[in-house]
Amino acid sequence: MTSTFVRVELVHISSGCCNIEFGLPRSLYDECKEEGTEFHCPKCGCSRVFVEPEKQKLKKEIERLKGRVHSSECKRRDAESQRNAARKSHRKMRDRVKNGVCPCCNRSFDNLLKHMKSKHPEYGNNQTLKQLRETYGLTQSDLADELGVSVNHVSSFECGKSVTSWARDQIETWIEHQGQS
Repeated sequence: MTSTFVRVELVHISSGCCNIEFGLPRSLYDECKEEGTEFHCPKCGCSRVFVEPEKQKLKKEIERLKGRVHSSECKRRDAESQRNAARKSHRKMRDRVKNGVCPCCNRSFDNLLKHMKSKHPEYGNNQTLKQLRETYGLTQSDLADELGVSVNHVSSFECGKSVTSWARDQIETWIEHQGQS
């Protein structure tokens, strides 16, 4: 008689119904866990099934993450759409103002600034650069590009920090052109 030794890795299992402990070959344990198949207790024959197979857990996680990605993509598109609409509205308003059209009464004037000061003195009073920028839907970067200054200049000016005289002049001129004094 010949003997053959086979080395098998066993996973320690405790049977819930008859309280015996036994070993299940790793390959069978992994298959049952991945597929959700059942195995039986060697003493009483009761079956045991993994509550949720590993594959199902991973599939659910993948679907959940796909849903989050889709939701994030939709939010990004909506935000981009709103930003583009605000930019378009801002450009339209600025073009109208550049052409002398009053933003309040929609009439044309040769000297719009004089008209604004006399007929609409409350318009835009005491607004900070940040308030004006946000009114027109501009980011600091957009405004910096428009003025030919760095974003740091715009940010510093909004925070009341010192900026170069050239940048300050550019920003203050822009504020004045928005109907500010």
